[in-house]
Amino acid sequence: MIIESMKIHNIGVYKGTHRFCLMPEAGSRTITLIGGLNGTGKTSFLEALQVGLLGRSAYLDKSANEYQTKLSQLISFGRRHASIEIVFRVYAEGTENRYTALRMIKNEVTGPKERFAVFQNQREDKFLSRNWQHQVNKFFPSYVKNLFFFDGEKISQYAEKKNLSRFIQSAVEKFFGIENVDRLKNDLEIHRSRIQGGIESATEISELKIIDEEIQDLRTRLSQERDRKASIQSNKVDKINLQLQEIEQEYIDRGGEYFENRQRIEKQINISSEKIAEIEKKLIVLAGTDIPFALIWQLLSRTWGQVNKEIEQKELIDRVKHYNERDKLVLSSLDELDAPKDIVLGVEKRLAESIQTANSGIDVDHQIDIDPSGYSQLNALVSHSVERVGSEAKNLVKEIILHRKELELAIDELSNVPEEGLIVGVIKKREELKEKQQMYTEELELCQSDLRLLQENLKSKEAQRTALLKEVTELKHKNEDTVRILTHSQRVAETLERLRYQLIANGIERVEKELEFCLKRVGHHTLPIESIKVDESSFVLTARNSSGSSVDLDSLSAGQKQLVCLAVLWAFRIATGWLLPIVIDTPLSRLDAIHRDNVLSDYLPNIGHQVVVLSTDREIDKQGWNLLRDSVARTYTLEFDDDTQATNVREGFFGIKEQLNGTS
Repeated sequence: MIIESMKIHNIGVYKGTHRFCLMPEAGSRTITLIGGLNGTGKTSFLEALQVGLLGRSAYLDKSANEYQTKLSQLISFGRRHASIEIVFRVYAEGTENRYTALRMIKNEVTGPKERFAVFQNQREDKFLSRNWQHQVNKFFPSYVKNLFFFDGEKISQYAEKKNLSRFIQSAVEKFFGIENVDRLKNDLEIHRSRIQGGIESATEISELKIIDEEIQDLRTRLSQERDRKASIQSNKVDKINLQLQEIEQEYIDRGGEYFENRQRIEKQINISSEKIAEIEKKLIVLAGTDIPFALIWQLLSRTWGQVNKEIEQKELIDRVKHYNERDKLVLSSLDELDAPKDIVLGVEKRLAESIQTANSGIDVDHQIDIDPSGYSQLNALVSHSVERVGSEAKNLVKEIILHRKELELAIDELSNVPEEGLIVGVIKKREELKEKQQMYTEELELCQSDLRLLQENLKSKEAQRTALLKEVTELKHKNEDTVRILTHSQRVAETLERLRYQLIANGIERVEKELEFCLKRVGHHTLPIESIKVDESSFVLTARNSSGSSVDLDSLSAGQKQLVCLAVLWAFRIATGWLLPIVIDTPLSRLDAIHRDNVLSDYLPNIGHQVVVLSTDREIDKQGWNLLRDSVARTYTLEFDDDTQATNVREGFFGIKEQLNGTS
């Protein structure tokens, strides 16, 4: 599978329409590099790609309501309509097909409404559109999604010993300079406190100090609450979601949906059988009426025609007899009147011609000679009875064919129903996991509620502080520069607060068959690991060095652990055999210079036939670009406009588009 392009409209911070060409070039240029600072839309890009291509399958760990919320959140703030159009190619069974997946989302009062259409080789395929959730799994199964679409930052905890089934810990500050942001906020707060000492107004200064202490306390509690939320998310919600996703897949594979619908299927079989028996009875009754005559309809029609001709001939013969009697009477009257002979001869000639004309129409012998009662019955058969019962019989036959098809479909569904012993355990485990998921989700929602309350309190206190600063300015008419600095520093603090983000991760399975090769490739002799084994139930890695001694993964550096994580993902992709595009957000987090060089030179250029990398300028600098440039097909940069609160997309990677084109 190769993704040619993605066009998004009103998705997240991407207001308006934006198109990304993602096609790799012939040879080794397989990478599309998309650069952007935090908050410019890298995550929205990744989510749009997943939702546009997989739809509901991208979030099997979420309920239907949660998926609806996700769709609503994807739409740009202040917009009602959004769309995602993805063009991709799939080569299968010797044939290449080009697909366009168009997903349209509209926010309505009752919630987001989703419309979806698929075009195969530029022609809309309504069957594919209706059955996309099933069809897309043939070339992009939802259960392998996290192997190909993932956030590089969120895999840093994979290599922790006995913790491979969980993906994230409470370490938001450790990713992409969050600690630096917090340090900057603290330095800014100290600076503001020092500046405040120069404002003349003891009462207002005292109030400012009190509010500052309250704000600092709220920020501390806010940070603690974020940590608690991250812990609940990673240790409870994400873990149970992963388990539920696995059990849902097992439930589907074992025919759970058919099992739960067994009563409906059996009811449908009974209804269809009863309908068929009822119609068969009607047909039997109909067979005792005039329906047999429908079998000789052509003979009846010919007979009816012959009878009508014979009736016409009888009428004509009777008319000729009447003419003969009339002629005799006329000639007799002329004789009594002693009419001239020439007149009599003329009349006689005319009467003979009239008789001859009438006789010329008699040319059919009587073959049937039906009596009046027989004629009446034949007329009824031909005119009404046979046609009516024939039409009724055809309708009954159509009905019985329809019900037999329904019966066959229901019987086919019933054949897919598994035995109770094969599915009841899965159903029980699934319900237990759903109960836990509900409990953990409620706990997380409660934590989020507390977090929102703290944020509102902090916002209120900061507003009070801003108002007090204004009051100080109006009362003293002094230190205008100082007050302006304090006002702008408050805005900077609010901006820095928005820079914070949280790390969510998903666990994946390990594969050891290809892992040693992948470790050697990404480690490039920087990992002290010669062989490795994977426990499939606990996902614990057992590693050994070249001398056969055990290697404690917990003793590895952060960079080495990151390489182990990347190798595990790479090995699993090789083992699955799926040739799918790989989309990586922030692939170089927590890596030092040496390990970054390994990833840029050996990992990213070789992990797949199509790779999309979402990166900041701090991850891939000029030196990193030089290592990667020969593998890059095209570049984009995401720029956030504070005035429009929207992201703009331009070609080039932080100003080095010319290098890609080979002009500098």
